[in-house]
Parts: sequence; C-alpha cells; structure tokens
Amino acid sequence: VFFGDADPLEIGVGPFCEIARALRHRMEVSRLTAYARASTLRKAGPENIRKLAEAGLNRVHIGLESGDPALLLFHRKGQSPEMVKEVALWLHDAGIEVSFYVLLGLGGRDTWRGHISETARVINETVPQYVRIRRLWIYGNDSPGDEAQCPLWREINAGEFIPQTPEGTVRELRLLIERLEPAPVFLTSDHANNYIRVSGMMDMRKKEMLTEIDAFLALPEEAREAHYQAVGSQI
Repeated sequence: VFFGDADPLEIGVGPFCEIARALRHRMEVSRLTAYARASTLRKAGPENIRKLAEAGLNRVHIGLESGDPALLLFHRKGQSPEMVKEVALWLHDAGIEVSFYVLLGLGGRDTWRGHISETARVINETVPQYVRIRRLWIYGNDSPGDEAQCPLWREINAGEFIPQTPEGTVRELRLLIERLEPAPVFLTSDHANNYIRVSGMMDMRKKEMLTEIDAFLALPEEAREAHYQAVGSQI
C-alpha cells in the first residue's frame, strides 16, 4: 500500500495510524509506504514516528532534493539538511525504511558541484535504504501566462538561475555516485526523465555504475545529443 499526494501525514498522526491499522486488519499488507515532507515529520517528533511504525508504516519517501542549505533556501523548499538528517535518524530508530529523492539540476550550471557534494555528504551521514534519482524539469517557457509556467522562470529571466544542461545532469549523477560511500544503500534512476538509468547497491555496484556512465560520456557528441533529445522531459 502506498500513500501518495506528497504529504499524506499532514492529515495527522492519529488519523493516519487509524487508517494504517484498519488496512492491516482487513488485508495482508507486506509493505505500507508513504510520501512525507521532512518538515511534517519533524513536527510529529520521534515519539509520534514510533507510533507510525507501531501502526504498520514500513517505509517513508522523503524529498531530500539537495544537501546544500543555501540552495534549499533559494528554491524555498521549507527544510534544511540538518532537519532531514534529524528526521532520518528518528525513522531509523523506529525501524522505518528511508527513501530519499535527489533532484539533479537543482543547482543549475553555477552551483552544481556544491549541490552534489553536499547531497552526497547528507546521504553518507544518514545511510538511507534507498536513493532515487530525479531531474529538474522547468516547464512552461513558451506558455503565455504565469499560471502555466514554473515559478523558477522568474529567477531564470532575471539571470539569477541558469538551467543545467542535459549533459550537466549526467555529470552530476556521476559525481554523486563517486562521492557516495560504499554503504548498503540502493541507488536507482527509476524515472523516465533520467538520461542515464543506472541502479544498484552502493557497496556492490558503485564501480559498475560509474563505468556505465563513463561509457555513455565516451560516445560521440552527436550520439549523446540525439539521446538527450529522445528522452525529453515528461512527468
């Protein structure tokens, strides 16, 4: 069972636990997973997180997105790396698996190295069970109204943010894997938006994943560009 819609725990720990217990009472549930914002989990606190585990919550998907505090502030994400680290510790202690999302391209072309280096640092310090790779998609550049455009276009038009190139995101992924320690963390680029689809345990396939990425980057430029065009952007 998967609770989606970004932040289902916003309903409150009590109601969520009631729903979780009812589900497990009425059917065989091998795993109960939920999206959750780090800020919502932090408000809940370690005692309530233990209650969620007792009610049957097995895994939580959190948008780490970046480990760079300045970048998170710039994008108005409403969280800090320290907040995510604290929450991850509480989840580990309660026996709930942690799955982080990392957003390639969030640092643009100017601060991507800091974005990736700090993200790797947070992952190394928290050792989540999963790291899922996503890519920033800046939509609506040719749309007539603000309602149809990503708010980030204001910063782009003002010259405050330069979007990352497709190849830049591939190099970000390579740097992330290079900086991650060989820990029991399963990294996966399990989304159609990813230009490179690698996956595996960091303590077992790190070298092989780097080799796969290097093999792609060694292709002729025309072949790489054709690949980027073929993948495109979609939700």
